[in-house]
Amino acid sequence: ASNSNSGYSFISSTFSNSGTVNVNAALYINGNGNDTGNYVVASGQTLVFSSGTRTLDTGSKITGLGSVNFASGTINLKGGLGIAATGGLTVSGGILNLPSDLTLGGSWTWSGGTISGAGALDTTGTTTVSGNATLLDKTWNNSGTVILTGTGGSIDLSQDTGSVTTLNNLSSGIINQNSTSYFNTIYGAGSFANAGTLNWNASNSNSGYSFISSTFSNSGTLNVSANLNLSQSFTDAGKIVLHAGTTLAVNGNLTLLASAEIDTTIANNGVGSINISGSASLNGILNIIPQFTTLPALGQSYTFMNFANDTGQFNTVEGGTLSNGEKLSLVYTDPKDLRLNVVAA
Repeated sequence: ASNSNSGYSFISSTFSNSGTVNVNAALYINGNGNDTGNYVVASGQTLVFSSGTRTLDTGSKITGLGSVNFASGTINLKGGLGIAATGGLTVSGGILNLPSDLTLGGSWTWSGGTISGAGALDTTGTTTVSGNATLLDKTWNNSGTVILTGTGGSIDLSQDTGSVTTLNNLSSGIINQNSTSYFNTIYGAGSFANAGTLNWNASNSNSGYSFISSTFSNSGTLNVSANLNLSQSFTDAGKIVLHAGTTLAVNGNLTLLASAEIDTTIANNGVGSINISGSASLNGILNIIPQFTTLPALGQSYTFMNFANDTGQFNTVEGGTLSNGEKLSLVYTDPKDLRLNVVAA
């Protein structure tokens, strides 16, 4: 049973479990302890670790059809977390330390707090990031779906001196950036490598952009459906899809490798563009995708890319043909930008 006023019961003394705790009513555990036994959380009930330092040691398990919330304090997780497979896991605060690899295959929510430790975090299900989530000195390999959402969904790739923090979106992984978090959405001293699909769907309404300020590399697909600012130089080996009227800003240099492809859509509301504060090293494929409802006039010009200086050219330019037989032609003549001009076929 739980207290009728708070809706919860509390264990605030030092407490260790080597047997079985059946959580048939909502339970907060606030004290320190070391567990080698089991917690079984009934459907509709919640187990909350809300304070202190607790080791869920080898042999311990948290199971059931209810939910567990790591809300505060420090949890050293060495045991099993079967409850995560049923969608009952939330990390909302404190520190969750994973000394060994942990695979999360179900749906879970990360709304705050820090996940750290030597073991890798492997996510194969659905991860919802609805607050500021900190990954500390750790590797996160995603082959499932990560959704950044709300007004605060963001990921801090934090690392101490001499340590490495990396977010790897693997080839089958999908990250949907739907958060309107102010400024930094993925940030910190660590690195973010996209080999899967990154859908950048939302920006902050005040700044007009959202930011990746961590070191970022792309060998997969980056879909830019809302303005994105990369705070460091950027090397691209994959595909960048620029939707009409959106901008990818690079604060530094842009290097396109031979395997790179840029798909830019141009419509009556504008062209998908890239603004580069430094140099542009051009290579790979440019695919021009017209989607006009009203065709532009012959001679009309659209700025597709700005830079301080550039080297190279695209190996291949595809698309650009308009329904009236005219076409959009890539023009290299300006030393500070690339333009798409409407010319006769």
